[in-house]
Parts: sequence; C-alpha cells; structure tokens
Amino acid sequence: MAEVNINTNEPNTDPAQNQTEPVNQTANETDNNESANDPQDVAELVKRIAELEVTNKRYKASIDKSRSENKKLTEQLRARMSVDEQAEIDRKEAEEEQKEYIKSLENFVNVAKARARYALQGMDPEMAEQAAEAEISGDMDALASIQKKYTEQALKKAEAEWIKSRPQVSAGGNGSVNVTQEQFNAMGIQERTKLFREHPDVYNALLKK
Repeated sequence: MAEVNINTNEPNTDPAQNQTEPVNQTANETDNNESANDPQDVAELVKRIAELEVTNKRYKASIDKSRSENKKLTEQLRARMSVDEQAEIDRKEAEEEQKEYIKSLENFVNVAKARARYALQGMDPEMAEQAAEAEISGDMDALASIQKKYTEQALKKAEAEWIKSRPQVSAGGNGSVNVTQEQFNAMGIQERTKLFREHPDVYNALLKK
C-alpha cells in the first residue's frame, strides 16, 4: 500500500474559505454605517440637544434673575446704610449741641454764683465779674491778681474812712497826746511816721502794747 504524504503547511487554496473573513468584516461595517445613519437615532440626538438648550436657557434665566435680585438688594442695602449713617451723624450732632448748651448753661449759672459771692465781699460789679470768670475758667493767676487789687483798694478805702471818722489827736498842755490803742492800730504808715517824729515816747509806748 502506497504512503500518502499530507503537507499541513500548504496554503489553503479554497477560494470560499479565503473569502470568509473579509466578507464578515464588510458586513459588520455595513451594519455600523446603517446604525449610525438610522433616522431614529438622529432624531433622538436632535431631541436631546434641543432639551439641553432649553434647560440651559432656563438656568441662564434663573441666574440672571438671581443676579438682578441681588443687585436690587445690594442697592437697597446701600441706600439704607446711607440713611442710617446720616441719621447717626444727625444724632451725634444733636447730642453735641445739647452737651454744649448744657455746658454753657452750667457755666452761666456758676459765673452768676461766683459773681454774687465776690460782690458780697465788697467788689464792684466789674471786678466781681472779672473774678468770677477767672475762677470758672480756672485762671488762678488772674484771680489772684484781681483779689490782690481788691485787697489794696479795700485797705485804702478803710484807711480813708478811718481818717475821716477818727478823732483828732490833740496835744495836752504838757505836750502829751491823746491816742488810744485802737486808734494807733488803725493808723497808716504816714500817720505812724508823723506820730513817731512828733511824739516818739507815745509811739513807742503804743507800739509795745
């Protein structure tokens, strides 16, 4: 029996078998193209795009509305803050005016009281007014100067009145004078000097008492 050599490496020369794979690939491409060009799929895609556009317009309208409302609220808030700030300024100004009025009123009352007090001490109206204003303003130097001036005037006035009212110093037949201790104490420098020159013994006697 003769041997038959079968070469498994020989290419398959069957045309039907060689065309199987290309035929299947072409068929798949055809199906894909038909699926992509399906009118129903295109219509569905167009519908979805339209729905997205509508939704986008709604979102945009909502955002625009919110922005507009926020802008109005911001403007109202700014306007309200401006009114409140102006009201606060007006309130502070009114408070300051009231404080100034109360301060001036208190100053007037204090000056009037001080003026009356200095007038009772014997100051004339003008000097009493100056002393009162110096006291209320806290100008102690001016007040001290006014009081010193008043004291000097009061002493001169008292001395002049005493000279007018005191009895005349008379010398006795023996050359003595009648001067009481009260009269000597009230004498001014000039009178004491005169008494010392004319009657040193009387002056020394009264001075030692």
